Amino acid sequence: MINNIKVAFIFFVSGIFCGIPTMYKLAETGAMVGIFDELFASHGYGLQFWLVVFVHGTLEITAIIIAGAAGFILGKSFLFPGTKNRIEAFREGAKDGVKIMIGIVPVFIVAAFLKD
Repeated sequence: MINNIKVAFIFFVSGIFCGIPTMYKLAETGAMVGIFDELFASHGYGLQFWLVVFVHGTLEITAIIIAGAAGFILGKSFLFPGTKNRIEAFREGAKDGVKIMIGIVPVFIVAAFLKD
């Protein structure tokens, strides 16, 4: 649980770099799940893999994607401030992102209890 929360916060904070590291990490995570799926399927354990992933992974993967979205909000607020000055827009984006991050922490806690 703690590791997943750390990963989610890394996804969020890396949004400050125009969202590029967040995009990379989301793609890397998606590729990792796909590669593990194919690895297990090639050995005849595809169904068992997905049954294990669906127990708690559905919550975790969804929360990681939402953390990535919070990172994109942070990057967008800095890159495209609109009519506000950049610092004010960034503050608002950071505030919105932190609200999202606080909201997904309980999801990781529930997912930890559903594991095995």
